Amino acid sequence: MPPIMLQTKRMREALMSDNVIKFRKPAPPPKQPRPGLRKLVIGLCVVAAFGLVWAYFAFVAPGGL
Repeated sequence: MPPIMLQTKRMREALMSDNVIKFRKPAPPPKQPRPGLRKLVIGLCVVAAFGLVWAYFAFVAPGGL
């Protein structure tokens, strides 16, 4: 048997692919966080907090406050 037949598949590929360009799709860049979404969530939390405070004083707290 010729010596090239005794080599492993990995070694054969290494010998044969020296002049071959392997085209691979580049990895997509990581998604940047959306700053507008964070501001929206903070704004909604502030509005909800004011709503809860109003509801507390309107319905739960004693009338003398």
